[in-house]
Amino acid sequence: MVTQAERKEEEDGNAAKILILAQLEKSPRGISITGLVNECDISRMRVRVAIAYLLGAGKIEEEMVGMTKLYFLV
Repeated sequence: MVTQAERKEEEDGNAAKILILAQLEKSPRGISITGLVNECDISRMRVRVAIAYLLGAGKIEEEMVGMTKLYFLV
């Protein structure tokens, strides 16, 4: 049985993924996790979890530029 707290957590995670994908659409040159946190007004941890999911699903790509990881839509 799924608790109400688990359902809320899943909804928040889905909303974060949608916001991140929308922001990546607006950023063809890529954007860092810090940029996503600032633009989407989501916690850094939630952004990291959503990024990991989107990378695993093959919806985004990651590229190292110096010490910074930039994320792009596939």
